[in-house]
Amino acid sequence: GDAGGPVLDATGAVIGMLLPKAGAEGRTLPEGVHFAASGAEIARVLGASGVAPVQADRKAALAPADLTAAGLGMTALISCWD
Repeated sequence: GDAGGPVLDATGAVIGMLLPKAGAEGRTLPEGVHFAASGAEIARVLGASGVAPVQADRKAALAPADLTAAGLGMTALISCWD
C-alpha cells in the first residue's frame, strides 16, 4: 500500500505522511478514505529521535512530472512474502 509515503504540497515539500487504514473491532474506513500524520507531528517525532528536520525553501509549484520525480526520490518499494 501507500502507508508511510509522503504527502507533498505543490512545491514538493513534505506536509505529511500517509498512515495505514484504521481497523478496530472489524471496522474499516470506506474506500478512498485515508489519514495522514501532519508535518508538525513528523517534525516532533524526528526531533525527539535526534534528527533535525529541514524546512523546505521552494516557493513555486512544480510541474506534475517534477512533483512525481520528487515523490519517487522519497519512497522505496518494500515487498513481503509469507
